[in-house]
Amino acid sequence: MSVNHPPEEGVERPATCLILHVFHGEEKVIVVINFLDRKATSTLNLSFLPKGSILYDELNNETFNVNKKPSNFKISTPRYSSRILIFTEG
Repeated sequence: MSVNHPPEEGVERPATCLILHVFHGEEKVIVVINFLDRKATSTLNLSFLPKGSILYDELNNETFNVNKKPSNFKISTPRYSSRILIFTEG
């Protein structure tokens, strides 16, 4: 899985998000943690998920559809917050 944040010219900064993915049998879980004091948008490579997959955020009671390009999935995380995304087939 990869995460891309646009670089700010001439500025080095520490990691702004931590993204983990856990596989246990058929269960797939993705954890996104935003350490910034502003919303962060991450681009995830979810090519291991089929197109049309649904991710349910256990912490925020939100649902996300992976209905376009799984290898270029964008998700925003509010400031100082997290998402625990559980994969369910669409």
